[in-house]
Amino acid sequence: MKKTKIWIILIAGLLNNTAVIKAQIEPEMKIDSSHVTNDSLRFKYRINLSMVYNKGRLNQIRIPLQGYNFIGNDKHSVELFYQYTYQKLNGFEMQNDLLTRAVYSFKYKNRIHPLAGYIYETSKLYQLKSRYSPAVGMGIHLLEKNENNMVLRVIASYDQTEFYNISGYETLRANVILSGRQQLVKNKIDINYSIFYFQSVQDESNYVFRFEPALIFKITKSLSFIYKLDYRYESIVDPLNTNENMFMTAGIQISNMHKKK
Repeated sequence: MKKTKIWIILIAGLLNNTAVIKAQIEPEMKIDSSHVTNDSLRFKYRINLSMVYNKGRLNQIRIPLQGYNFIGNDKHSVELFYQYTYQKLNGFEMQNDLLTRAVYSFKYKNRIHPLAGYIYETSKLYQLKSRYSPAVGMGIHLLEKNENNMVLRVIASYDQTEFYNISGYETLRANVILSGRQQLVKNKIDINYSIFYFQSVQDESNYVFRFEPALIFKITKSLSFIYKLDYRYESIVDPLNTNENMFMTAGIQISNMHKKK
């Protein structure tokens, strides 16, 4: 209980100090949006498609689908990330998994901006019956230059998790998400990445770490070839799951992310 109070005080202090910093420096820290001439609604998307198919001694089909949508204007924006994976191995359904993340941001072009989010997940592979996680926090643009960007999100969330074979848990979390894009070869090769660290403030042994880098080879402005890694570590899992899981996939990406926001 004492640790919980300490964590809550620290988070409250961080949010308060950040609000003060924002009020003092935000006028000098606006991201250049001179290319935007009106407040019209903008829509962007990114879809990753791939498939694994084997027949014979090993009969397998695995279809991972991933997508990202952005819709917004200069004041309001909503981002939706979704990931669905279906896998059948020798007649046995291994995966029928869904992960979604939604983020609403207010004045997202400001260097520091408030946000609210929600995560829903269900996974047969991870023996995860359901996970609900509403959250509030702030986004901080660390880099916004040409084709390179980096965003840090500091979030407080409430996590309610249920497993198939054991009792789940409810906990408050302090979350840090770092995501970005770096151009390696102009108009040819990019690397995208997202790093997630979700720490319970009530149980220091309860945490989640995810690392999702992707190497993108551009064929045209809207079509790319993509190699993606999905690494995941959870300290508390169902007995039929493992703490550490990793997948590597290759496929194509269809996107209009090259358009300016």
